[in-house]
Amino acid sequence: MIRRIPRANTFVRIAVLVCAFASLSLIVRELNAQAALTVPAGLPDWAFNIPDKIQPTAVRPEGIVKAPGSAKECDAATIAGNATPPDWFPDEHAAAPRSARRDTG
Repeated sequence: MIRRIPRANTFVRIAVLVCAFASLSLIVRELNAQAALTVPAGLPDWAFNIPDKIQPTAVRPEGIVKAPGSAKECDAATIAGNATPPDWFPDEHAAAPRSARRDTG
């Protein structure tokens, strides 16, 4: 009969955890050390999407929302998110297919 030595098993588990945390700390340090995004020399600025370091705060619309040039008005609560985008100009295109309208019938 073979007996297990509990101390050896615990030692292996601790060693594995130490190695995992050590490698994780190296990965985090490498991620923080990435170079800042810049436009390569001689190339136009408009060709690269490099965001500004300071971003403006987002403004959430409330109440009735209207797109410029559209006669349609929508409540901001019903169009919030990407699940139900409004069709601001329904007269400028053909009707959407049933699959796009989520019509099951």
